This record gives sequence, structure tokens and C-alpha cells, in this order.
Amino acid sequence: MVLFPEHRFYGKSMPYGSREKAYKNSASLAHLTAEQALADFAVLVTDLKRNLSAEACPVVLFGGSYGGMLAAWLRLKYPHIAIGALASSAPILQFENIVPSETFYDIVSHDFRRESVSCFDYIKNSWEAIEAEGEKADGLSHLTRTFHLCQKLNSTDDLSNWLSSAYSYLAMVDYPYPSEFLMPFNIIFSNGLLDPWSGGSVLQNVSETVIALVTKLGAHHIDLRAATNADPDWLLEQRASEINVIKEWIKIYYQETMTVLSM
Repeated sequence: MVLFPEHRFYGKSMPYGSREKAYKNSASLAHLTAEQALADFAVLVTDLKRNLSAEACPVVLFGGSYGGMLAAWLRLKYPHIAIGALASSAPILQFENIVPSETFYDIVSHDFRRESVSCFDYIKNSWEAIEAEGEKADGLSHLTRTFHLCQKLNSTDDLSNWLSSAYSYLAMVDYPYPSEFLMPFNIIFSNGLLDPWSGGSVLQNVSETVIALVTKLGAHHIDLRAATNADPDWLLEQRASEINVIKEWIKIYYQETMTVLSM
């Protein structure tokens, strides 16, 4: 069975009965958090398995981008809910001082220079004129506004340790990872290096059970997009590798289950 849970506060999953009440003020919006969404998914999976008399059925989590972060976090925070997670293009380290804030833009610039040299040169030569037009429009360029916003957010002390405190199992935030870190969790972090969000993800194996699958030409969670006849060989190989790892998770799960039942 494939289950697509809807994130609270989106679509029809509105707390308080309506979008107007859900988005009314900070008191109602306080329930729009990743932790609350993870708890929703944990309860949903548990209740669904119980209703279907499928308590022993293994569950594998899939997600791309923010959804990939949720998949990895759900496996970390509620390891009894699922046997593993595929977190594609999940910028799970893009917090605080773990990854430099300019990493995303560095990758964008690198991609732009490499893939579109002539266009890059044209914009580069016209940059002063472009910035002047932006300042003329509202007295402050978009880049400057963004910088001021980042400065303001980075000074918020009460958020400084949010990631490591909310997910105590996430010892991998000490990047690069310590050699003694052997977390017994089944998580695949898949990334393509053309994706600017890859700079905030996991690009090397953490342990035998927390692995990284990296492709040079991959874009944002392209492995989870619909398959087409034009898919290149490297993408087919990446998907095959993910399937093989997940099959092994399921195989081990059933072996362990049979061992427990035979005792």
C-alpha cells in the first residue's frame, strides 16, 4: 500500500475546522510545526495498521526536500513506526552553524557558470545596471533585503539549538561525522550535486545503516520523480541502488520477526 499523508495546515487538513481559524493568529499557528506533523504521521500509520490488522507489516518512509527531512526525522524520532527512510534532497543539516549560509548560493552560481557561460557573462557585465534598477525601484536591492533578513534571523537566540535539542538522536549534526558514530537506523540520503539543497544534506556515509547516494548530475529529488523513457542510465542505477537497499531492510525485518516468533 502507498500512503500519501497530507501535512497539517495544508489542503483539507485544517485544525480548528477551517482555514480562516487555523491561520487566524499566532496561537493557532503555533501548532504548525514539524514536530506536530511527525506526530500526526506516527499516529496515522499506527492507527491504519491496526485498522487493517497489519500491525506486523513493515513501513518504509519516502520524502523529497522538506518531505525528505520529515522522513528522516520520523525514522529518528519514532524508530518503531517504520523500518527505514529514503530522504531525497533533504537539507537536514541546513541549520544554525552546521552548514555555511552561503552554500546554497555557491552551488547555484557554480551550476550557472558551468551550464550557461554565455548567459552568465551577459548578466555579469550588466550587473551594475541591474542593481541600480533594483535600488531605484524601492531604495533597497533584493540582495540587501535578504542579507538584512538573514542577520535578523541569525540573532534569534531561542532558535540557536533547535535542531539538536528537538532531535536528540541526530548526532550527525557534528559535521563532518565522528568515526565512532554508528547509529542503528536505516536511512538513505540521496542527492544530486546540481541541486543547491545538496549542500545542506548528507553527502557521505554515516554508518553501515545511514548511507549517502550521490550523483554528479542529479537535480532536486529527481529519483522520486516519475520515470520516463528519457531517464539517463545514472538515474536508473541510482533508483536500482535504493531499491536494493530497501529490499535488504525488508528481508532483515522479516528474518528478525520470524526469529522472535520462533522463540
